[in-house]
Amino acid sequence: MFQSVSKYRPVVNAVRERTGRSQRRWVQAKRTPEELGEAATCPFAAEAAQTSEPVHSWEEPKDWLTIPGPPSHPYIGSLLWHNKHVQGWRDLQEFSDIHYRHYGDLCLFGHPSFQNGWGKKKLLVMLSNPNQFHKILMTQGQFPGGMLEFVWQMQHYAKSRKLPKLGAFFNFPSDETWRVQRNYLQKGFLGPKDARNLFPMVSKACELGIDSFHYWANAGHLQQFVNRATFDTITAVLYGRYVQTLTEKNSRPEDLKLIDDAVWFFKWMADTWQPAEAIKNVILGYETEAFTKMATHLDGFRDYAQTTSIELFDRYDKDELTEDEENCFIIQAYERFVELEETQLTKSELADILMITYVAGVDTTSALMSWNILALAQNQDKQEKLYQELKEHTNNGIISPQMIEQREWLPYLHAVVRETHRVTPGIAGMTKKHKEGIDMDGYRFPPNFLFGINWFSIQNDAQYFPEGDVKDYKPERWFKEAVQARKGTPSEIIDHRLLANPFGFGGRACPGQRVAHYQTMCVLASIFGRFKVELTSENPPKFEPYLAGAIHHPSPMPMYKCTIR
Repeated sequence: MFQSVSKYRPVVNAVRERTGRSQRRWVQAKRTPEELGEAATCPFAAEAAQTSEPVHSWEEPKDWLTIPGPPSHPYIGSLLWHNKHVQGWRDLQEFSDIHYRHYGDLCLFGHPSFQNGWGKKKLLVMLSNPNQFHKILMTQGQFPGGMLEFVWQMQHYAKSRKLPKLGAFFNFPSDETWRVQRNYLQKGFLGPKDARNLFPMVSKACELGIDSFHYWANAGHLQQFVNRATFDTITAVLYGRYVQTLTEKNSRPEDLKLIDDAVWFFKWMADTWQPAEAIKNVILGYETEAFTKMATHLDGFRDYAQTTSIELFDRYDKDELTEDEENCFIIQAYERFVELEETQLTKSELADILMITYVAGVDTTSALMSWNILALAQNQDKQEKLYQELKEHTNNGIISPQMIEQREWLPYLHAVVRETHRVTPGIAGMTKKHKEGIDMDGYRFPPNFLFGINWFSIQNDAQYFPEGDVKDYKPERWFKEAVQARKGTPSEIIDHRLLANPFGFGGRACPGQRVAHYQTMCVLASIFGRFKVELTSENPPKFEPYLAGAIHHPSPMPMYKCTIR
């Protein structure tokens, strides 16, 4: 028995190393099935033979503190190096790319904003290779970490407003509690069928306001358009209501105020991520002006969500809802709330937790729309290809619910969105804490270590674009044939699924990602199926990413000329 196990050991360990499950690192050596001899009968032999992963001797993992990176100091992390090499804090693409160019795809640095960073230096490791981050996701154990636990601003807000249940939601306890919370929120929202059931509301909300696009674009207010379009579509999904803020005559002041609160909330949140702000708020416990203003705008959001949600709950109890309200996400969540025999939440506390979906759903999706509109305005030939696809397959740019039931629909539009994400990702990155400890790339990391993923640099590294077109905006590179041609080559790495969208993967992925995808597709199809969009002569030659919250927007905001086709 022991002999039969040992003969397979070289192959099994090679495969375990590839999947991130080995406890030690092999010294480099490559073997063919013939060289493995009797062990080649192992089912894993073929896979092991195709990799250059080492298979013959052991090397103990190195201390993670030896990972290359800028100097780091207690409390301020690598702030001194960052101030010297990074131009400001509003462009996390540049921030990530500078680390990648200086230190490679594994970089250790410190930053005071990361209160969960390791030790007094607030250390974390930035990963630029998606295969590395995939190992983190696949080995997190039963209770994985998530992005929200790093948003210290929300934890401080809940504490300052004496909202313990909301605070607990952001603390994400490492027990069955998180699974209960997660399942409660994502049911009826995350699954493919759930999102398709909500799609007609997205489509209707978009159709009601899309004719106003040429007004907003030609008046120089495209950012207001995308903010309002996102608000209209997410409100339809969450509340079953069509607020029509895109048409001025139908707009309600309270709806417009909420859009402003969302924009300014993320703007002030971005300010609190700056090192000095983080030191004052997180380390010294001092509430800064930026945090106070951020919290004030979140108060406006909370007041709106409380009033709207509880009014909807009361009308549900009286059986007074419209058909769309009965099918909306908030009421589905409330029905589960009512069905529970015992609940630890009040209606007000439930509305607070559901509010997070609302806050996150406004500004994030509008940024994705902004970058796609800009990219297509800059590349008229690609815009024309998209128009021809929409002209053939949609009704004046309106996507029907029947279309999204197809296995592949509007492939060029999907390729456009993917290419825009490669060039200008609207969401800056992702952070995960590995709670169990892990061996990776020859280093052993302790439990509760913090990792961040940089999904910009590898997708824009010329070495993975042998045709020399890394700087070109080329949606065609995401067609099936192009992806297939990259298989088995170094360039295949850009097709890794962790680089495909900004919403994350695994148990902590964004629960609204499919709805956000439908929002983006609907709005873009409606615009470019009806209008031709061009940049005006007043625009600068280049637009820089500008950070607001965790979202990148184009800066300065582009000026457009829009004509009806």
